[in-house]
Amino acid sequence: KSDKRPGDLASIKKHHQIRLITRNNASTYFLWKNQLMGFEYDLIKHFAKQQKVSLKVLVAQDFKQMMEWLEQGQGDIISAGLIKTAEREKFSVDFTDPYLFVRELIVQRKDEQAITLLNELHQRTFHVRKSSSYWNTLTVSQEKLSKLDIQFTIKLVPESMETEEIIKHIVDGEYDLTLADSHITDIEKSWHSNLQTSLALTRKQGHRWIVRNNSKNLLAQLNKFIKKEYKQLY
Repeated sequence: KSDKRPGDLASIKKHHQIRLITRNNASTYFLWKNQLMGFEYDLIKHFAKQQKVSLKVLVAQDFKQMMEWLEQGQGDIISAGLIKTAEREKFSVDFTDPYLFVRELIVQRKDEQAITLLNELHQRTFHVRKSSSYWNTLTVSQEKLSKLDIQFTIKLVPESMETEEIIKHIVDGEYDLTLADSHITDIEKSWHSNLQTSLALTRKQGHRWIVRNNSKNLLAQLNKFIKKEYKQLY
């Protein structure tokens, strides 16, 4: 754990270090053959280099812990493939401009009939974390579809379970369906041959970084970075 430093960019520069709060998974941050890798990690590493500060990574167990660490000043930025939801906006935080646009897709086994219509969700079961944006999407869909007598179940998995783990349970036949961002499913399809994505339940939505709402200078620099660098990097 690092010291509590709930300051803005001046504090980061003074301590020559930016502290990234993230989760350990294939689309954000992971260790591969002794190399630290991950899309989110690479982006923030590039930002840190531009700001001439070192990068420290804090890996949280779940969304709640990420938010706690940020608010307590144990870290400076959350970068974990998150979109802006009404639930998340309740925290005293600011969101950057969007950088990576994804859709939330239904994930199922390839040896099943692909779901192409919403009424095919009748009597199916989704497994998701409650803190994920997928849960928000599914509860809204559930309410709309129940009026058309289309009923499906949402089962909650432990908060510490990554989307990749949920997908593995689907491939193994232990879970029925889940929702996942398109960039995650692209990675997972290369690992699992018995995996397919079907209907998208959302339009394209942008991932955003999260900072404390007293970090206005950091927010401004991150938005500048997204506008100028992101397109060139990826």
